Amino acid sequence: MVGIDLHDNSMLLALGINAGDPTYVSFETDSVGRQRMIEMLKAHAARHDATVHVVYEASGNGFLLYDELVQAGFTCHVLAPSKIPRSATCARRPTARTPCCC
Repeated sequence: MVGIDLHDNSMLLALGINAGDPTYVSFETDSVGRQRMIEMLKAHAARHDATVHVVYEASGNGFLLYDELVQAGFTCHVLAPSKIPRSATCARRPTARTPCCC
C-alpha cells in the first residue's frame, strides 16, 4: 500500500508492506519526478512480489497522476477530502499546514 501526500511541487510517499513500519520517499510532481516514482514503485513491487495499491487525497494535480499510475498497471484510489474520517483533535485544526497525528 502506498499513501501519497500530494502537493503542488512535491509528493511524499509512505510505502507499507504488511504490518511493518512505512518507508517514506519524496519526489517532485513534474513529469520526471512522476516517472521516477513509477519506476521505483515497479521495482518495489517486483522486489517484494507484491501488488501495489496507491491511495491519495483528491487535488488539482491528482487526476494526471491517477491516469499515469493506472496506465503503469497500479491500482489507484483517489479519496474525497470531505469523506476522510478525522479524529476530534484533527477536526479542530484550522489548516492542513498544522501537523496532525491522526
